[in-house]
Amino acid sequence: MGIVSFDHDLAADTDQQSLLGLIDDLNANERVDGILVQLPLPAHIDETVVIEQIDYTKDVDGFHPYTVGRLSQRIPGAWIKPGATVIDIGISRLANGRLSGDVDFEAAKQRAGLITPVPGGVGPMTVATLLTNTVCAAELRAGT
Repeated sequence: MGIVSFDHDLAADTDQQSLLGLIDDLNANERVDGILVQLPLPAHIDETVVIEQIDYTKDVDGFHPYTVGRLSQRIPGAWIKPGATVIDIGISRLANGRLSGDVDFEAAKQRAGLITPVPGGVGPMTVATLLTNTVCAAELRAGT
């Protein structure tokens, strides 16, 4: 399919300089189209420094400060039609370190019939659907 995935499972005591060196290597590798860093990171590693180290063109999470479209809680609950299904696919880190979606979850859940939480909502489903669609596209292209 043309998808190659590499895991870099690092020890819990890996220092920040080693992690930043790995990210530099990935940034420089032309075969690497995207970099995904599993958050939260251990307490001894500064997440902001790590995120800023990733080339923004390879940031698949949208956490990089140069990535556009970060709308944390900018969709108020009042905009939600009563009984609506709300699927929030946005994710941002708030100043207090908590993850949040594009929708004001607490206000929206009072009006919505169904609502996905952030984190823990559509992430795994998005990945599964992306892979399924990629396989289907490759099969169609191959004529099978």
